[in-house]
Amino acid sequence: MKKVSIVVINYNGYKDLTDCLSSLGQINSPDYEIIIIDNGSTDDSVDLIRSDFPMFKLIALPKNYGHSYACNVAFREAQGDYVLLMDYDTIVGEEWIAPLLETMECEKNVGICVSRAIFYPAKEKIHSDGGWPNYVGNMTLKNGFALVSKSECKVEEIGAAGTTSMLVDKRKALEVGGFDEDYFVYLNDFEFSMRMRLAGYSCFSNPKSIIYHKGGNPDVSYRGEGKYPPLRAFYIFRNRWLTIFKLYSIKTIIGCLPALLIYEIAIISMAFIRGLFLTYMKALLSALRNLPQVYRKRKIVQAMRKISDSELLTAYPLSF
Repeated sequence: MKKVSIVVINYNGYKDLTDCLSSLGQINSPDYEIIIIDNGSTDDSVDLIRSDFPMFKLIALPKNYGHSYACNVAFREAQGDYVLLMDYDTIVGEEWIAPLLETMECEKNVGICVSRAIFYPAKEKIHSDGGWPNYVGNMTLKNGFALVSKSECKVEEIGAAGTTSMLVDKRKALEVGGFDEDYFVYLNDFEFSMRMRLAGYSCFSNPKSIIYHKGGNPDVSYRGEGKYPPLRAFYIFRNRWLTIFKLYSIKTIIGCLPALLIYEIAIISMAFIRGLFLTYMKALLSALRNLPQVYRKRKIVQAMRKISDSELLTAYPLSF
């Protein structure tokens, strides 16, 4: 059995960490290590980890360098052949790891396998079973917000994944360059999984592996109620365009341009209605400033391409 490194990425998650790390102490896996990477938290997270969970390895970063940076630290520091990235606002069950490992070992050329994320505490609705990249640059969730009782539970190849609970082949991740640190947070896991697929590595979902997902950080998380966080909006607006510019072929961008423009009008309208138009403009300017760097990265990505955009992208209905 290959060694697994479980890595919790934390930022100001004090109120959720005890539940998360306590559940990790009960998992059933033959060979694993547990690492917590604290991304410069300003709450009492680090003190809590040191006092209550000294058995876990703690990497305390001096400031918040972003989720992508923390994931790359995980790839560098982990001793395992597989790295299981997970959010701090989660709770896992005893058989959480085994189904992911089974898929990684049994399916062909897998680079990523994700768990079924279920909303906590009700445990009635699925957050997602991963999903697929829509050609407009956003993700279509598999079983997003569906009832657990009415959703089938089968292993399936998917097109994109999130880091709520993502098992990654470390060698393959390093081969494609890890996470793009210019993304900071949001859509960085989406882009990473798409880039893994472009390099020829498949992405799977195994809903037999279950993780329960709480509400996240109120500064950036959104569950359909209240004011939409401007910081979240900024990175989603900006990083969507970075992904399109970097990963799509020129032919695809030209062919999808009418649909992209229509979708952009819808985005601008939504931003205006929600008081986020200034945030949208800042995100657009940031994307334009990043174009020279994106172009340099684009050349590297396109050179390692193993599949076409018709295999990479879908026209499945979007998840709003």
